[in-house]
Amino acid sequence: MKKCKLFYTAVLLLIACFLFPAAVMAEDMQVKVNGELLITDVPPVIKDYRTLVPMRAICEKLGAVVNYSASDQSVVVQKGVVSLTLYLGSTKAVINGNEITLDVAPDVIEQRTMLPLRFLGESLNCSVNWIAESNLVTVDEVALDADAVAEELLDIINRQRAAIDLQPLLLAKPLEDMAFLQARELALSKKLSHISVTRGDLQQRSQQAGLVNVSELLSAGSYDAQSIWNEWINIPEYRALLYAEDVRFAGIHACYSPAKGADDLYVSLELVRGDGFFVNDRKGGFAAGEIVVNGFAYAENARMVVYVLNPENPELYLKRFSHYITPAEDKSFSYTINLQAGGLFAVCIGNDRLTIDLR
Repeated sequence: MKKCKLFYTAVLLLIACFLFPAAVMAEDMQVKVNGELLITDVPPVIKDYRTLVPMRAICEKLGAVVNYSASDQSVVVQKGVVSLTLYLGSTKAVINGNEITLDVAPDVIEQRTMLPLRFLGESLNCSVNWIAESNLVTVDEVALDADAVAEELLDIINRQRAAIDLQPLLLAKPLEDMAFLQARELALSKKLSHISVTRGDLQQRSQQAGLVNVSELLSAGSYDAQSIWNEWINIPEYRALLYAEDVRFAGIHACYSPAKGADDLYVSLELVRGDGFFVNDRKGGFAAGEIVVNGFAYAENARMVVYVLNPENPELYLKRFSHYITPAEDKSFSYTINLQAGGLFAVCIGNDRLTIDLR
């Protein structure tokens, strides 16, 4: 009877080994970070076909700050504006506030906290590669191409809009200039804000560019376009703008902080509602006669309406005239209209209105 119990115990242990495989030490495996061998007092571990490495060794090698909290068994890794939170024994992880699921949970082996290497490296903007013939894992920091991130992000936005039959966003230079200035200032100041120290808030910055009705989306800390899209789509205000049917024009720019190279990526996206907009100086100063209005129009045969306003009640108009504009390839236009002295006029295209007072 005793032999039978021992036999069954051995069988159960054998089954458990197959059902619940333990982490396997990979003592002959090497890890190189930016070409330098990672030296650890505990070798890498293979668990669920994923490589785990000691927490402090890999984080310090990548220039990240790491902290462990015993209260909830969490590990917080911080590098630049990227913040990662992992939990021992759990596949839950958080990247800059966005929860994801890991392929393998962090673990404690030989009194060392072990983290999944690929997840950690790629989250910190590194390429992670396995070279089987050398039994080697390479982790190399990737220099960001900020322009490529901005281009890919706009492509993602337009593909998502096309999926629900919305028109694509078109780039307009005045909006691109606004995005460039804001992204660059954010990168230099390393602060995420809609207020510019030198150029004021969004409304003031728009007026300086001769624009109105501009909306702005900002991001910091995400290295790739898909992560930025995932971040924006989870912010209700941003989501409404990205999927707004009447948003037609955009300007986008990405810039990273020169203080830390590619660590801190800042993105600014400027949007304008309507099928067209003007870029004339809103302060006036028009002279009677031939007046040139400049702007952008989405349609090939865009309608611009000139209203002759009632001087006693500018909310009413006395008569109106329609003009049809064919924009250039970049959707810009420069159109001349003839307005007589003594009148008060409103020139409208899309959702934009330009008031011209010649009284």
